[in-house]
Amino acid sequence: MPADDGPSLPPVFLHHGLFGYDSKGVGRFRWAYFQGIDKALRRAGYTVCPTKVHPTGGVARRAAELKTFIVDALNGMGLPADTRVLLVGHSMGGLDARYMVSKLGMEDRVSAVLTVTCPHRGTPYADWCVRHFGKRLGGFELMQMLGIDVQGIRDVTTDGCARFNEEVPDVP
Repeated sequence: MPADDGPSLPPVFLHHGLFGYDSKGVGRFRWAYFQGIDKALRRAGYTVCPTKVHPTGGVARRAAELKTFIVDALNGMGLPADTRVLLVGHSMGGLDARYMVSKLGMEDRVSAVLTVTCPHRGTPYADWCVRHFGKRLGGFELMQMLGIDVQGIRDVTTDGCARFNEEVPDVP
């Protein structure tokens, strides 16, 4: 842990993937998406902020929500405008983080992005879901009629991630 007069540790934002959440629970029983990781980081002296964005929205939507979440959280902590953060993105959350830093002007606010099991090249399971549930069974059409955003599933297909990687350059 740093000395009181030394440099402070950057806040760590733990960003969930597709169908993710910050924490769920009933009564006193809670289950965090990053169960145990959040506690270990806090014990090491970090300020930890689990994020919350649309669970099934597309990367662009989730990245914009992530940016708002981070800026609001830093303002709420009373930290200076130039505070840099560490961002851990799990699964699709890694794509959201990359998009936010590259396309939404957050390169000066994020020191590092760590992706954990991120589908950088897409996932064949999403391909299968789009092909069978989305097209063959009409599931996406039904979701659209019900006003449910499932763009995130399309975004993590192998074709979707190929386009993403062409359009979203990494930022040093």
